[in-house]
Amino acid sequence: MIEGIGQVGVQGVTPLEKAMQLLDGHTLAEFNALAMAEQLVRGDVQLLQSIGMPPSAKASFSSTMLASKQFTRDTNEVFHRILPVG
Repeated sequence: MIEGIGQVGVQGVTPLEKAMQLLDGHTLAEFNALAMAEQLVRGDVQLLQSIGMPPSAKASFSSTMLASKQFTRDTNEVFHRILPVG
């Protein structure tokens, strides 16, 4: 899993949570642009490094989100967050 979830930014949102919010509903290219513009995400070096990895890398942010079944990716390459039922 991605490190850096302990830091909390404005509104009590962690960098990881913010990155997940930004990924939802976007392609990887769109997400990368949004993430690089987000100060909270840029402030977490480990998270930023995982976002910058090639998508084929197992430790990349997008690969981790798909492998952990927190996200799916549709035929248009758009990521969708899977919210827990309950």
